[in-house]
Amino acid sequence: MSPARYHPRMDDSEIAIRCLDLTSLRGNEIDADIESLCTRAAEHRVAAVVMYRDHVAAARARLAGTHVQVATVGGDFPSAGASLDERLFDLRRSVATHPDEVDVVINRRLVLEDQSSTGCATRWRCSARSAARAP
Repeated sequence: MSPARYHPRMDDSEIAIRCLDLTSLRGNEIDADIESLCTRAAEHRVAAVVMYRDHVAAARARLAGTHVQVATVGGDFPSAGASLDERLFDLRRSVATHPDEVDVVINRRLVLEDQSSTGCATRWRCSARSAARAP
């Protein structure tokens, strides 16, 4: 934990706020919506903002110098109904926008049944640090 972000004298509600993600995934967001989301996130010092990949660059610019992370979605979000190849292609497009994290919808049943070819690919967690190592 970063001392600048978490202080031992914080009350529980402040700690809970620092663990939240503010999300805007309506699909019709405009630049002003993302700006407002980022402003609120920085003001309240939440953990992250989540948006579609088209807005990652603007969010990263707005949140530069803050502790707020930028996340996006990938892998045929939200339905996850596409083929594995299509989902991986979509995931790579999301990673290419350089977010701090990419959230992926998984088929829980396949993971629980340990169908590794699908389970491993859908459990692939990406970050800006590991994007260069991603297949």
